[in-house]
Amino acid sequence: MRDWMKRAVMFVMALVITAGVMAPAKASAETDVTITESMQVTDTLNGVDTWYRPGGNDGSDKTYCCAAYVKRYYEEIYGITLRGMIGQVVPNVTNSSDYLVETEEPQTGDIIRERTLHGTTHWAIVKEVTEDGEVIAIEQNWKFRRGGSTVARVDRVMDEERCEYFRLHSVDLEVQESQAEILDAINAAIIQ
Repeated sequence: MRDWMKRAVMFVMALVITAGVMAPAKASAETDVTITESMQVTDTLNGVDTWYRPGGNDGSDKTYCCAAYVKRYYEEIYGITLRGMIGQVVPNVTNSSDYLVETEEPQTGDIIRERTLHGTTHWAIVKEVTEDGEVIAIEQNWKFRRGGSTVARVDRVMDEERCEYFRLHSVDLEVQESQAEILDAINAAIIQ
């Protein structure tokens, strides 16, 4: 086989391999779950459960509010403490030199800050990103009343126009390094 053909084949193979490694997760379907008891688990990500209880909005409750899940997730997964999750601010990492950076390319584990239609701020975690680029949230306190029952929405698709995404700086560096390694491998395969 000619040298240029070998390189072209290697390049295409590298693209196929890279696409398989970097492909977004498969889309989830939004579902509604009736909340019947306190501490009811509606979803889990990396072993960190969401907790709901019947009733109205739990806006500032230290266990059931939206920010409580994000704080608990980051404590259990990364060992860091988040503070300042009020309004349209960037939360602070208080027990580490790490910090949050805004990202335009959300991935699983990133923090979502959503400006709701009611003018408030809602916090969640990116559960997955679909092949079409839709962001699926895992969250607490996204609930409503229907027919006398409390209902929570699970696997909600986020409205991109109302969301910003934040990632730990250390995780962002790991993502960049991983992408650079893949590109280096592709370049090495093409040159050979």
